[in-house]
Amino acid sequence: MGLFTKTAAERIGPDFLDRLPLGISVYRLDDLDDPLSLRIVYSNPASAEITGLDLEAEHGKLLIEVAPNVAGTEYPEIYADVVRTGEPRDLGTIEYGDDRIEQASYAVQAVPVGDREVAVVFEDVSSRDEVLALREAEGKASRARARFETLLDSISDVLLVYPVGPDGPEPLIAFNDAAVARYGYTADELRSMTVEDLVDPSRLDTAAALSELRRNRRGTFDSVHRTKDGQRLPMSTAATLVEYDGRLCVVALCRDDSSSREFRRQLARANADLERAVAERTEKLEAFSEDLKILHGITTADYGSRDDRFQAYLEAGCEMFELPVGILSATPLDPETGERLYRLEAVRSPDPALEAGLTVPISEA
Repeated sequence: MGLFTKTAAERIGPDFLDRLPLGISVYRLDDLDDPLSLRIVYSNPASAEITGLDLEAEHGKLLIEVAPNVAGTEYPEIYADVVRTGEPRDLGTIEYGDDRIEQASYAVQAVPVGDREVAVVFEDVSSRDEVLALREAEGKASRARARFETLLDSISDVLLVYPVGPDGPEPLIAFNDAAVARYGYTADELRSMTVEDLVDPSRLDTAAALSELRRNRRGTFDSVHRTKDGQRLPMSTAATLVEYDGRLCVVALCRDDSSSREFRRQLARANADLERAVAERTEKLEAFSEDLKILHGITTADYGSRDDRFQAYLEAGCEMFELPVGILSATPLDPETGERLYRLEAVRSPDPALEAGLTVPISEA
């Protein structure tokens, strides 16, 4: 299924790719048997913004000259295999950096786009914690319509393009296969719909979002989208406002954010549990600190007798541990028999049978 209606295909030309926030570089495989013969033939402005390179100046160079650290890795062979088989590949997240390109994490896909050519679609995902401003990578449009559609339909996230009129969003003029699959509407149905038909109004103020886009030209918004069968899709949307053919249009890349939101909920619950545990521990430590002060006071106070000090210890201990009975005991040796004895030195008890001086052999205790 294609991205555009027939009339939209003519209205949105190759320069539209240059306005997308993803990065795309196109490489031609000069020698089918040599993966290192991949040579860059196109890159869009987002590629330069993401990598920090003047990629116009890199055109015509070999891949290993543009990104020397890919030499010795599996990626040139993967790109060459995409050219040979005509099958796209999702490379997942790749860590890359060299003397000119700052080390970062990139989500990379490789898509066949023409005779001996592969488009490397990539975005910097290094700072993603909740979901963020996205950049799209695109390959050079030939700009045949089939090649253009192949590039954008290869993006796994939902892509929506719609004009902004004086009364707000107008019907979609473009969308990719992922939009058809996720929302459950047919392509003909989507062409008659606006973004407001897809977004839960209680979770996103569309007018406010458009106002922000008019001020900043781009923005990231959390919202909930609705499918044809009533399902709710938590989405993080990176939107860019562009001018095309004398009209303002929004290019919106929408990513399912349910796993990220669930992680944030779990993190919030864990933080709440931690705060409760810390509060409880702090309360116990404060109580223990007060107990230490009481014991220190007993230790340093001047009592008239040893028994008075013992009684003070027992009263404090019973209060601290909420016990009805407190005993200080000793285990001296019987001077006559040499047997070990158990003797109560001090007692605090409601039982009159327990009194200081009570002594029994350990064997009978």
